[in-house]
Amino acid sequence: MPGPHTHVRQMASSMKAAKTMRRFDSKALYAALESQRGARRMTWIQVAAETGVSAGTLTRTRAGGRLEVDGMLAMVRWLGVPVEAFVREVPR
Repeated sequence: MPGPHTHVRQMASSMKAAKTMRRFDSKALYAALESQRGARRMTWIQVAAETGVSAGTLTRTRAGGRLEVDGMLAMVRWLGVPVEAFVREVPR
């Protein structure tokens, strides 16, 4: 049986969630790609070939712009990390 403060904690959690939203951090994705590219001593053209993502998409990622889901998933898969590693809570 829930304790007397359970409802208050649930409301507080709900209010926090209402003040923030989750966003994909494409700049963090680019930083991870750059780090992995350097560690593997690869060019961006090689990264594009291995990920199946165009070099232009990789460049747009650096600018922090919106990404197509397929391309984003391919880059994250290449890094070998979960998508959630690049999801951030931001104020509404």
